[in-house]
Amino acid sequence: MVENLQTGKPLKRKDQFLGMRCRLPWKKAEKLLPFCKTNDQEISQDKDSVSSSIAREHSILETNYAFYKQNTKDLRRRKYMADVRVMFSQHLDSNTLKRQKKIVARLELATASSIFDATHFIADKFARTRNMLEAMALGRPVVTHMWLESCGQANCLINEKNYIVRDLKKEKQFCFSMPVSLAYACQNPLLKGRRVFVTPNTKPDREVLLSLVKASSGEPMKMTEISAINDDKLLEILIISCEEDHAICHPLLDKGANVYNSELLLTGIVIQKLEYERHVLFANHAEDL
Repeated sequence: MVENLQTGKPLKRKDQFLGMRCRLPWKKAEKLLPFCKTNDQEISQDKDSVSSSIAREHSILETNYAFYKQNTKDLRRRKYMADVRVMFSQHLDSNTLKRQKKIVARLELATASSIFDATHFIADKFARTRNMLEAMALGRPVVTHMWLESCGQANCLINEKNYIVRDLKKEKQFCFSMPVSLAYACQNPLLKGRRVFVTPNTKPDREVLLSLVKASSGEPMKMTEISAINDDKLLEILIISCEEDHAICHPLLDKGANVYNSELLLTGIVIQKLEYERHVLFANHAEDL
C-alpha cells in the first residue's frame, strides 16, 4: 500500500502517480510501477526510448512486408510456371532443341507429348503438320524458340504476343494471319457444335483427320450413326471424303447430303473459315443419276 507522507492516509489509485514518495522498497515498487521515477520526478515514459522502439517496430514491419510481398510474388510465379507445358516441333534443329530443353529444366517447366496436353507449341516455321494444325485448331500459342530463350533470361514467363510464328510467304499463299487465326480459334472454335463424318480412305490418314475434328471442337461420327440418321438431318452433318469412297457416299448423296474433300478442314483450320463451295466433292452427282 502507498501512503501520503504528510497525512499518512492511503493514496487513491490516481494519486499514486502524482509525485508522492513510495514507502515500498524501490525494487518492489519498480515491479509495480515500471515507469515510475523516484525523487518526486514526474512519472513519464522515456520519449527517446519510445521513439526508438517505434522506429524499430516499423523497420521490422517493413522488412516482414517486403519479405511477404516477394514471397507471394515468387509463389505466384511458380504457380504460373507450373501451369506451362510446352511441346516442341519435330522440325527444330538438334542444337536449338538441346538449348530449349535446358531452359525447360532450369525453369522447372513441363513438356507434353500431345498438343491436347500442351499450353504452348514451339516451332520456328509454319508447316501444315498434324501438331501445327492441332495447335492452331485449339488456339494454342504457336511461338518461336526465342520465346523460351527470353523466358530463360528473365527467369519468368514472357508474353507470347511478340513471339508468334510468322511466315509472310505462307500467310500470303493461304490468305491468313497466324495471330488472327489463333485468336479466332480461341474465341469461336471452327467446328463447335458440328457433327463430322470422315470416310475410311480420306487423306491424310482418317485418324489424323478425326483428331483435327476434335481439336476444332467437332464431334466425330461413326458409319452406323450416319446410316441411322434421318434424311432431313443429313444437311447438318459435315461429310469429308475422297474419290475412292464414292461408293460409301453414293447413298448419302442420293438423300441430298453434301460431301467435301479434306482440304475443307485442313485449309479451314489455317484460315479459320470453311470454304464449302471451293472444296465440294461429287458436285456432278445429280447429273450422273
